[in-house]
Amino acid sequence: VNGSGDITLVVGEYVVELDAVDGKITLDCDARVAHKDGVLAGAQVILSEWPVLVPGANLISWTGVVDSVVISPRWRWL
Repeated sequence: VNGSGDITLVVGEYVVELDAVDGKITLDCDARVAHKDGVLAGAQVILSEWPVLVPGANLISWTGVVDSVVISPRWRWL
């Protein structure tokens, strides 16, 4: 998420509150960590559960000043 100020990100039924964002903050939902340029930023993130994308369409919305939201997949093969 790239933006500024307080941001509320909604991914499906999951809500993530981001406090005092200044630039880019990365939410690694697989590892369950938030970081900014490699430095942990968990104090800026308020959530009850980490977001999960489900198969099919996923509604993604936000409030606040957001310049971009980028979702990067982690492909796995068994």
